[in-house]
Amino acid sequence: MKIISKIKTIYSLIGLIVVPIFGRLALTGTGHEGDLYRYLVPALVGCIAGFLIGRERERYINKQRELAESQGFLQSIIDNIPAPIYLKDLDGKYLFINEQYEFLTDTPRKKITGKNDYDIFPKQIAALFRSQDDQVRDGNVPMEFEETIPLKDGVHTFITNKFPLTDKNGEIYAVGGFCTDITKTIHYQEALEKREAKLKTILQTAPTGIGVVVDRVFQEVNQRFCDMVGYSEDELLGKNSRMVYPSAEEHKRVGQKEMELIREQGLGSVESCLRHKNGQTINILVSWSPLNKDNLSAGIVFNALDITEIKKLEGQLYQSRKMESIGRLAGGIAHDFNNILTAINGYAQMVLMRLEDGSKLKQDVEKILKSGNRAANLTRQLLGFSRKQMIMPKRVYINKLIADMGEMLRRIISEDITLKTSLDEYVDAIYADPGQLDQVLMNLVINARDAIREQTDGVKKIIKISTSQVFLDQDYAAVHPDTAPGWYMEIQVEDSGCGMTEEVRKHIFEPFYTTKDIGKGTGMGLATVYGIIKQNNGSIYVYSEPEQGTTFKVYWPIMTTEGTKVVDEVSELSSGGSEVILLAEDDQQIREITSRQLREAGYTVIEAENGLDALEKAKKYQGKIDMLFTDAVMPVMGGKELSKKIKDIYPNIPVLFASGYTDNGIHQDIINLGKDHFINKPYNIQQIMAMIRRLLDKKDS
Repeated sequence: MKIISKIKTIYSLIGLIVVPIFGRLALTGTGHEGDLYRYLVPALVGCIAGFLIGRERERYINKQRELAESQGFLQSIIDNIPAPIYLKDLDGKYLFINEQYEFLTDTPRKKITGKNDYDIFPKQIAALFRSQDDQVRDGNVPMEFEETIPLKDGVHTFITNKFPLTDKNGEIYAVGGFCTDITKTIHYQEALEKREAKLKTILQTAPTGIGVVVDRVFQEVNQRFCDMVGYSEDELLGKNSRMVYPSAEEHKRVGQKEMELIREQGLGSVESCLRHKNGQTINILVSWSPLNKDNLSAGIVFNALDITEIKKLEGQLYQSRKMESIGRLAGGIAHDFNNILTAINGYAQMVLMRLEDGSKLKQDVEKILKSGNRAANLTRQLLGFSRKQMIMPKRVYINKLIADMGEMLRRIISEDITLKTSLDEYVDAIYADPGQLDQVLMNLVINARDAIREQTDGVKKIIKISTSQVFLDQDYAAVHPDTAPGWYMEIQVEDSGCGMTEEVRKHIFEPFYTTKDIGKGTGMGLATVYGIIKQNNGSIYVYSEPEQGTTFKVYWPIMTTEGTKVVDEVSELSSGGSEVILLAEDDQQIREITSRQLREAGYTVIEAENGLDALEKAKKYQGKIDMLFTDAVMPVMGGKELSKKIKDIYPNIPVLFASGYTDNGIHQDIINLGKDHFINKPYNIQQIMAMIRRLLDKKDS
């Protein structure tokens, strides 16, 4: 361009200098020098005009160059924009596209410019684009469209912004557009939504209550937590977590412990309790972890496990173990006391038989014997509680038993108390010791009677006994660990009495626990009921609230096994006999008094201090032994083993067992022998003589 400018300047100088000179020379000699200036002025004007024209020409060339450079720069910019851009005229023909549009369509620019969409895309896609262009043109406003286009590498989704181009008069002459490929964004969004849905599913189906709190305010909660506390998600979100705690003190305690554990360990857990919307208390094990360990104010994630049933089961297990321990203690005490009472009562009976009727001394001994019998009754109750009581089960129809007891039960309750029964006529028989069932019903009715007596006036005084047959399933057994699944006879005794508190209910089956005044109860009635039911693989539960009455539910297993027939005990004094009896008893006092009683009745007695001693004496005895009378539980060798080994010497020898309690090891064998082969300690002379005579006579027959 500099060369052109120089040429233009030279031409201008030539016009200014050379033309006048040549004009002057041309006129010299013609005598027309005066005409020089007449030619010079137009020439000068022409030169000036040429100069001006040259300068404008330069300006025009510069503008064209600048425009070309600007267009090239703009084209370069547009080509490098990472979005397809295009311009189309009103007929839909492409005026301009950038490189991204070339890449998008996989078509060179020169093959697109001047063509329309129908020349490039499938008919359906082209029609869509044309429709969009028409909308922009008709509305004369920018518009946004989402469109899905099949391309060489698959289907892509675009957000296309189209806009009208107008001239200075506002007339539309073209439609422009640029596209944003959102295919990856959609894929990411879909993947994110799937992940969020999966996480939400996991969260919502988690067996624990999970959520997020920020500054003690619920920000997130899952459905399990909502179910735990009885509130909906909307009721919890944005609310202070204090609303689900039973007290402000508990809320504060948990919060302080939470922060302490998180600061020390980064996470923590503690047992606490929540308050359900209905007021019920829920035991939980709650753990926390921070959303941001460097900024605890960012929020805390909590995980709450409902351990209400676990705590309940722990309590039941603890109670069961406690009752088992007390039972073992009671059984041991009863065993020792029975041995002592057997000796006391035995000596008292022997003294009593030697005293004259009506004498003061005989009255004193009778009082001693009466007290001994009361003590013996107490030990029997202890044995019932400790499940060491000798039982002889048989097939029992519970409805008939209750009906037979009806008159007796009505006599032991006040006339102002109504006794009702609701007996299911379709229930099966149960396998039980009738005497034990009598004890159970008697004690429950007496307990109900005493509870009604403590009730305020104006309340209907009713005791109701009902029976039904129920099936307790796995779910029931899961929350009642003392009960196995199966069919049961449900015996229910309910009253309208004063009810009991939770604290009383916890101890109601413990021996010697009573809420009655001193002298009005031993505290052994319900303990005996508990022991009898447990001994027969049943269970008992009590439901009660203060002033709301009490309901005892007994679940007795329904069995089809037929028990040994019970032989009524004979109480009359037998005349004794002359047979030889081998007596095996480890307690010296009992052995001595029993031997004296038997000898005075005419029997010959061989004494042995344990099973092994008895076996050796049986082998050495120079004669015939007619009967074995043995304690069931002895050191060295017990009565059961002795009874088996002595059969090698005397195959048909009758055996009478005695014990202060029974254990599972001898229980079934004694049942198989029959009740007439066992006598409970403490026993009296009449019982012993009658049973010995009966066994000896049966052998002889």
